[in-house]
Amino acid sequence: MSNQINMLPFLLEAFAENKNLYRDIDALYMQDKYKFYKLAKLSSLYNHPIICKGDIMRQECDPKTLGILLKKSAPPLSPTCLAVNLYIYHLSRTYSGC
Repeated sequence: MSNQINMLPFLLEAFAENKNLYRDIDALYMQDKYKFYKLAKLSSLYNHPIICKGDIMRQECDPKTLGILLKKSAPPLSPTCLAVNLYIYHLSRTYSGC
């Protein structure tokens, strides 16, 4: 038996917990916002409770992140790999002045 758990909602929740990533998510989203919006809207996860809960900033950021992860998670880049890359991107922007 192959019971698989979709980890994408949990990745979205992890991104939402780090408000410092919102600016970076917005920057990525603006690169292809119509494609990201369409992917997120057509996803079965669009109305997932993890995405629909939270404050207004989170309700705006989660669908953007969902669209980005759905587009970027096509093989060979997995959502987990993208999450690590986004976090490294954020760190490099944060500490680039050091």
